[in-house]
Amino acid sequence: MRVTILTQYYPPEIGAPQARLSELASALVRRGHEVTVLTAMPSYPVGKIYPGYGGFLSQERRGGARVIRTPIFPTQRADFLGRLANYFSFACSAGILGTFLLRRCEYLIVESPPLFLGFTGLWLSWRTRAAMVFNVSDLWPETAVRLGVVRAGSLGHRIAAWLEGLCYRHAAVVKRSDQDDRGERRGAVSRVPHLPLLQRREHARLSSRAAHRGGARDPRGGRP
Repeated sequence: MRVTILTQYYPPEIGAPQARLSELASALVRRGHEVTVLTAMPSYPVGKIYPGYGGFLSQERRGGARVIRTPIFPTQRADFLGRLANYFSFACSAGILGTFLLRRCEYLIVESPPLFLGFTGLWLSWRTRAAMVFNVSDLWPETAVRLGVVRAGSLGHRIAAWLEGLCYRHAAVVKRSDQDDRGERRGAVSRVPHLPLLQRREHARLSSRAAHRGGARDPRGGRP
C-alpha cells in the first residue's frame, strides 16, 4: 500500500505533530507499506531554514520514508499577514511540486492546521487518485478567532469556514485529535487511530478486489 503524508511540520523540527506523524510514517514502513512525506523546509520554531536545507527542492530518507521538502516563507511573526505568508507559501509550493513528484497512492493523509493545506490536499488527492484522510489536530478558524488572529464574521473568517466545510465534505475520513465535538455532530469525524484505520480500509479494498475477480484467493494469502 502506498501512503502519502502532507504536512507543513516534520522532523528535524520538534513538536507534537512532528513526533506523531514521523511515528506514523515509521510504523507504516515497518509493516511493509511505501510512505512518502511531502513537507516544508524545516524552519519551526526559529523562523529560519535549518542549516543543510534550503533551495527549491530537497529529498531525503528518514525512518524508511521518502521525504520531499518544498520551499516555505520562514517567519516568527505572529500577525495575520505573517502567518498567511508562511502558510500559503508552503501550500502553493507543495501543490505545484507535488503535482509532478508524487506517485499514485491509496491514501493521502493531510495534517491541519494550517487549514489552507486542506485545499492542497484536495488537489493532490485528485491528482494521485488517493482517498484523503483529513487529520484535524486543532479546529480552525475557531482557534484563530480565539487567539485574535482573525475577527469573527470577517471576510477571512468566512473564507476559512467555507474551506473547512469543503475539506470535511470531500475527505474520505476526517480524523480529530482534539476534544471538541462539533465535527462529530456533523457526522464527519472518525475517532479511529490512523494505523488500524488504514489497515482495515486496505483489507476491505483488497477483499473487494478479490471478490470482483472471482474470489479465488483471500487477500491475506489464504483461500476462502
